[in-house]
Amino acid sequence: MPLADTHIIQDSARLQALHALCLLDTPADSAFDRLTELAALVINVPMALVTLIDADRQFVKTQVGLADPWKTTRQMPLSHSFCQHVVARAEPLIIDDAREHPLVHDNASIVDLNIIAYAGIPIITSSGHAIGSFCVIDHTPRHWTEKEITLLKKLAASVSTEIELRAEINERLHIEKVLIEREHFINQIVNTSPGAIYVYHLLEERMVYMSSGSEPVLGYSAEDMQAMGSSLFKRLIHPDDMAVLDERSRQFGSSQSDESFSFEYRIQQSDESYRWVRSSETAFTRSESGDVIEVIGVAQDITKDKMADEEREKLLVRITDLEHLKSDMIRVAAHDLRAPLSIIIGYAALLKDDVLTETQDTFMNEIAKAARRMENMIRDILSLERIEAHAAGQHESVVLNTLVQTAYNEGYLQADHKSQAYVLSLPDTPVVVQGDPVQLKEAVDNLIRNAIKYTHESGTIQVRLTANGIFEVEDSGYGIPENQQHGLFSPFFRASSPETREIEGTGLGLHLVKRIIERHGGQMHFHSEYGKGSIFGFRLDPESNPHAGQSRQIVIQ
Repeated sequence: MPLADTHIIQDSARLQALHALCLLDTPADSAFDRLTELAALVINVPMALVTLIDADRQFVKTQVGLADPWKTTRQMPLSHSFCQHVVARAEPLIIDDAREHPLVHDNASIVDLNIIAYAGIPIITSSGHAIGSFCVIDHTPRHWTEKEITLLKKLAASVSTEIELRAEINERLHIEKVLIEREHFINQIVNTSPGAIYVYHLLEERMVYMSSGSEPVLGYSAEDMQAMGSSLFKRLIHPDDMAVLDERSRQFGSSQSDESFSFEYRIQQSDESYRWVRSSETAFTRSESGDVIEVIGVAQDITKDKMADEEREKLLVRITDLEHLKSDMIRVAAHDLRAPLSIIIGYAALLKDDVLTETQDTFMNEIAKAARRMENMIRDILSLERIEAHAAGQHESVVLNTLVQTAYNEGYLQADHKSQAYVLSLPDTPVVVQGDPVQLKEAVDNLIRNAIKYTHESGTIQVRLTANGIFEVEDSGYGIPENQQHGLFSPFFRASSPETREIEGTGLGLHLVKRIIERHGGQMHFHSEYGKGSIFGFRLDPESNPHAGQSRQIVIQ
């Protein structure tokens, strides 16, 4: 049996148009039933059908005279379909005797459904797609008159009209459903929003809309605020904040964009107290000339934030006062301690000039040692206080080469006294950083002094600076036990080992260095092995230097 043009039958646009009508596999419908009954009656035929042609089947929407099983299943394969040819051709198909017609003479429905005479008119959608056929069938050969074909065309047109009306109704119902769902969705968002959402008419100075969540934020219900009309802001806004609203009107008056504006103001409550509110608004409706008529905004209660800000400001002032008091107390204490310490150190030195017993001499050495330890501690505490007090001071360009060279030279006598190999490595080009030269010098001094102090006699001290801002001091000294390294930069922490137990120190040096370097945006680093030595250093980002080159070494043996 020749099938209809499958490209047309299975055309995706045609099938999409058919499926969009939602008619396939639907129950019988009295509106369509009346049309097939009318056709069967007027044209005097035993069978009348309205069919819809899917990709691989023929669905019967309404019928008269169809026998089972087709009457019950209401569908059949395309092998039993004359209507597929009506759809493929998109024009009427008139057959007096199907057994002799070249298009359908071997169609299975001739035997199975006893279809002999057939007249089918295409059902065309408004988009121009043929989706099915309105057909009448006779079980004997028949010549279809012009009058019968004309009537059939009108009935087919009625089916098309009914389908289009239903499609419009379905589309309208779908749109209404979408709108209802969207409105419900928007209401859910608005009603669960932590802020009050509103629409304000700038010209009439009144609230057009307010969400149900306005009362917890503003202290008034939506109905109350809308009832106030144009007197709303004059009645409720703090007098000192009216200028903010005037600025809001000025901004929207000159704005042609949809950017948002935020402003803060106080709104009076029923108990005459005030609540802080922040509003963020954007243009909602405009006139034909582009002027903003209405704005849509969100208001949030920021009273707690404002109170927290005030408390923070008070606390900051209090902390600043306490910091000043602490600094004054440290300076006074240091001054008051230095005077008696100087006396103790001086008298201890004078007494050592006298003839002392061995025990007395030991006691005087311990007194002098303790006094020097206290003097060093006072110096370090004052240094730390100075760093904290001037942390935000003005920085200047510092040439690290010069600073390191100076610190290295100052450590020479101490290293020479212990017969240590004292090595300096500097880049040929200047390494310039932004910082406080006094503080940076103190950091470098501290690392060099520590290396010399914690390295045995005849050991090696290597001081080096690289072109990319890395400063390190490497020694071959006692090193630090691994289980004590975690606290190295804590104030007053001192690593302890048999070799270093008698070496004087305050435990503030490395903490002081770390504070200085971090205040300058740098990073500290170290590596130490007990019994082998240590490397302590830091990195500061230098100013760009396109001429960075090789390093030179100075060795003092």
